[in-house]
Order: sequence, then C-alpha cells, then structure tokens
Amino acid sequence: MHPQQSLASSNQATPHPKQERSLPDPDAEVIALSPKTLLGINKFVCGICNKGFQWQQILNVHRRKHNLPWKLEPSTNKEVKKKVYVCPESKCVHHDPSRAFEEFTAIKEHFCRKHAEEKWKCEKCSKRYAVQSEWKVHSKTCGTTKKHRCDCGTVFSGADRFVSHKVFCEGKWQSNHGGQPTPAIKTQAEENSGQDAWEVTDNTFSPLPQPGLLMPESFSSRLMSITLPSTLFYVHPSLLRELDLSHTTIKSLPESLPNLVALQKLILKCCDLFMELSPQVGELLNLEELDLSETEILGLPQEIRKLSKLKYLRVSFYGYLNCGKGLQQSSLVHTGTISALSQLTELSIDANPDDERWNAVVEAVVEEACNLKTLGCLILYLPNIESLGKRRIGSTSLSYYPLRGFKFTVGQHKQRSISRVPKEVKAHFQEWDKCLKFVKGKDIPREMKSVLKSTTAFYLDCHATARSLSDFGIENMQQLEFCLLAESNEIQTIINGVESCKEPADMLEDDPDNSESLRSHSALEPALLNLQHLHIFYLKKLVSIWNPTSLMANLGKLEVLVVKNCPEVTCVVKGRCNEFINPLIPYLPSLKRISLLYLPKLVSISGGFQIAPKLEKIGFYNCPKLECLTTREMSSGDLVVIRGESKWWEALKWHKSDWWNKNRLDYLQSIFSPLSREKDVMTQMEEM
Repeated sequence: MHPQQSLASSNQATPHPKQERSLPDPDAEVIALSPKTLLGINKFVCGICNKGFQWQQILNVHRRKHNLPWKLEPSTNKEVKKKVYVCPESKCVHHDPSRAFEEFTAIKEHFCRKHAEEKWKCEKCSKRYAVQSEWKVHSKTCGTTKKHRCDCGTVFSGADRFVSHKVFCEGKWQSNHGGQPTPAIKTQAEENSGQDAWEVTDNTFSPLPQPGLLMPESFSSRLMSITLPSTLFYVHPSLLRELDLSHTTIKSLPESLPNLVALQKLILKCCDLFMELSPQVGELLNLEELDLSETEILGLPQEIRKLSKLKYLRVSFYGYLNCGKGLQQSSLVHTGTISALSQLTELSIDANPDDERWNAVVEAVVEEACNLKTLGCLILYLPNIESLGKRRIGSTSLSYYPLRGFKFTVGQHKQRSISRVPKEVKAHFQEWDKCLKFVKGKDIPREMKSVLKSTTAFYLDCHATARSLSDFGIENMQQLEFCLLAESNEIQTIINGVESCKEPADMLEDDPDNSESLRSHSALEPALLNLQHLHIFYLKKLVSIWNPTSLMANLGKLEVLVVKNCPEVTCVVKGRCNEFINPLIPYLPSLKRISLLYLPKLVSISGGFQIAPKLEKIGFYNCPKLECLTTREMSSGDLVVIRGESKWWEALKWHKSDWWNKNRLDYLQSIFSPLSREKDVMTQMEEM
C-alpha cells in the first residue's frame, strides 16, 4: 500500500474527537428575555448626534466627543451574581438552561439569526436574511461567477482578490525560479480579447454594445485594489479617449502614458494614494479634462503648460502633511502655468490650509486666472480676503471678474473633528452656481461685499463680530438664493427691520463709484427678496429670525427654513403690531418647509403674525416650551405632514377659542408623523 494512502486511511479510521461544550455555571441566574427586548432598539441615545447605545456607561464615554460633561458610575466591590440567558423560543435547544448563553450579545445574535423575521431580501436570488449585515455581504457577491483563473489553478469571482493573489503568486514564482519572470496569467479581459470590445464596471467584464473596436474609447474602473493600470489598457492606445480611474488605490501612471495620443479625459478623482503626477502628462496634447480632485498630489509639473487644449483642470493639494520634506515640491503651481492654458474654461484648486506653499502662489494664480479670456468657472481656496481685490495695472480683480460660476472659500477653513453642520446641507450649498464661504472672519471687508453682489449661495461660518446679516449690506445680497449661518455667536437677528436698508450715505461710503444707483435707491427696498433657503446652526445669541417692522416683501421667496441649536430663540418672527403692520396679512408667503430643532426657549413660531399660507411640511424636535400652536401659524391648506416627538404632540394645548373648527384640528392629528429613534433626526427632517 502507498504510504500516503495508508496515512489517509488511518486518519479516517480515527477521527478527531469533537470537543464537548462547556456547561454554564449551575449557580448562575437564568434570565429569559422577551423577543421584544432582544430585538429592541438601543435604549440610550445621544442628544447631539442621535447615536444609540445599549448601555449608559458607553453613552457617557461617547459624550466626550461632543465636549459634554460626563462621568462613569463608581465601581462597587460587591460580588455580582453571574447571569446566563436562555432563548425565549420553547422549541429551541437553547431554551434549556444547560444550553444557555453566558453573554447578552450572544443570545441577541442567536435570536436575530435563528428566530427573527427575515426582513432583508436579495433582489437577485430572492434569498432573505434576518441580519442586515449578512444581507449586505451577500448582495455584493450574489450573481458573480468565477471568471478569474490563475495559472496555479486558483479561481476567483472578483478581480480585487485575483489581483492581490496575482502579486503573491508572482513573488512566489520568482523566488522559486531564481528571479525569472512569471508566465502570462490570463484574466477574463484577456480571454475576451477576441471580442470586438470590452469594458470593466464593478469588477465584471462585459462586451460593449457597439462592435468595431479592439479597445474601448472610454475606460472606467472601480476596482478598489488597483495600484497600477494593467498594460492591457494600452493594447491599442491610439483609440483610448477617456480614462477614468476614480476611487482606486493607484499610486502612479505608467511610463507608456504618452502612447495615449488621443486621450481627451484623464480622471483620477478620490485616489487617496496618488501623490505625484508624471511630467509625461505634458505629452497628452489632446487632453481636454484633467481631474485630480481629492488626491494627495504634491504639486503640478511644469510640463502641464504644454496642454494647450485643456479646458477643465481640477486639483487638490493635500499631500503636504502625508509625506516627508524630501518629497515636497518647491512650488505647488509654477509661475506662468495657468496663463499658458489659454483654453481653460474651468479651474478648481483646493489646498491644505497649513501648506504655506499655497499662500506663496495664490496671488499669482488669481492674477493669471483673471487674464484668461475663456474662463467661466473658478473654484479656489483663498487664505486672505485681500486676494479678492488685488490686481495688476490694466487687469480685473477677482471680485469684479465676470464668471458664470464660482466657489470661493475665504479664511482658515481647517477641517474639524466634529462638524455641527450636516453633510446634506453642505452638499446642498455646493450645488449652487456662485458660492461664497467666509470662515473665521473678524470684520466685513469691502472685497467681501463686492463679491456678495453676484453671489447666489452664502455660507458664513464662525464670524467673530457680525450681529446680523444686515451688517453685510442688504443691498449687496439681492441675488442671494441660499444662506447658511453657523457658529457666529454675536448674531442676534437675521434681518433687523430698522437696518434692513442702509441710508444712501452709508452706501456711498461702502462704494464711492455707485452714485448712479443711489439716485434710484429707496429706503424701503425689500430685503433678501430672492432668498429661497435659510439654514441656521448654533447661533448662541440669536433671538429671532426676522423683525417685520418694514415691508412684508422681506423674504418673500423663502421656501425652506431650518433652525437648530439656538438656545436664545423665543420666536421665529418677533415684533410689535403698529399702524404700519397688518397682522392679518400673511408674511413669508412662499414658505413651504420649516424645521425647528433644539430650541429650549421657543414659545411661539409667528409671534401673533399670520405666516406661511403655502406651508407644506413642518417639523419640531426638543422644543419643550412650545406648548401650543395657533391657527395663524398652521393655516395653510397645503400642509401635508407634521413631524415631532410623540410625547410633545400629545401634551400640546389646543385652545378652543382659536381652534373652533374641529375638522381642521382632526386633520392636523391625521397628518402628524412621530419621529423615529432609530434614524437621525436631521435625516428625517430632510425626508419630510
């Protein structure tokens, strides 16, 4: 008998004994929890970020992230009796105390997997899961077939694991064969080389719909494990026009890059490991779009000025802190680079605020950009407000340069570990064509007012002295459609009726050349006439949003109002009725959605005024002193949803003298939707 066969037979004859399961402590307390408890949501919820926790101690530790007071409960020397948990299902083997679980997490995991409802269903194979994480893992791999075969015989369903294995296999081959190159390892793409064309999307290969090419004109890859594009990309490089390697771990471009003579688009967006752009990029003379945004690039090579056809250039300089000083380039953008790109229509440059190299070149970049005749969109980070107004003799300053779109961030916009402005709101701010963000300002320079005149979205963050939006000059914000105010602790009101319009003398002081417009200026000009969205976060001294002591046309187009974490706000609209104000005429006539959150002193929405005749959605959270709603605030016939806490809604007082129409009150009760503790509050407000 062959020795290996005898060994195999002996192993089969004497199988390894199964390890016996250890029984729980017989003196332990047996606990049988109900299914509702095992499937229940987290009991302890953070009041700031609404993240839930199973235990109070963990919540206390979590509160440190928000700089909130916390303390751990003192430990006791008393012996705690051991507990074991049995399954509530009587037919389950773990219902027996001898098969109980010693950990609460273990019994919860067991019950969710074995006995809970299978809520999550795979759309591809209709398989159902009770645990969401298992459903997500299955959904990523469901429907894939093993298409990637290595010469060693190993087969893979995903290209990411195949590429990792390929590196290991090549290293092992070279070590065993004295450094000889490995034989060709076929991929699915190489097996498809006989087809007319192919493409890569989400780690799978498929034929292109239109035959006739040996290489696709555009290549898009979302392979997260790519470190260097395969030479297969360049089988017929003269045909490739678009190369998109976004969201990959690519570190550099290959030496064969100049062979892509027809390339028009090179996209490397969100490549976190990409730090150096090869000077060979200057050989791509037909390149029209180069996207290096959200990369770790250290600087632009001088050869980029050769790209005379380049129309779109996007770049992020954030590799400064992630590399040694020996790898840093002397200059981020060499002098004359921007001015040489004569066809440039869009320029986007974001830089690390701590990178002093950007401070050294930003003025030169601004001057060169202002001399481009084709530039239509400019996105820049400007450390100093003076960069908006500086100009050379015979040129135009940035504050007066005619642009169809711009996004300027002015000031030290250092990233914070915890941002108090939701990501959804920031993303909405970026959607507007002409955006201006002013960070950590101490005064209101003339250059800022000049840019505001053409701005459609304004983000004021951490301003030290402004007391109202009127301080920036209401006459400078007539084009404003979106406004976001955050952590500017001196602001007391958004629009003050007395200050809503400046006197002509004040306007002349701000802009001496504006004498023509002063003749037609009226002291009763409406304020923020085109504003549609107003978002307010963490203004400590804010008392009211608006004081309606002038015209009812103020905020006439406002559609969305969000106010969060303003501890001194008592009314949204605050003022006194006089001979100039008719309380029955509705103010904020276009308002459709209101969200009021974490306002501990809020007692009224309208302060007795008739508001929002077109209101559709309204939400409240943590407004304990708001004990009643009036018909002047809820008179809209378009109202379809009211969201808030169940206990707060049940405790509301409905005065009969105000709510004499019982049908209207019943309707409000029917459209009320309680907030869920399982989801983020702001997310639920946005979903209204």
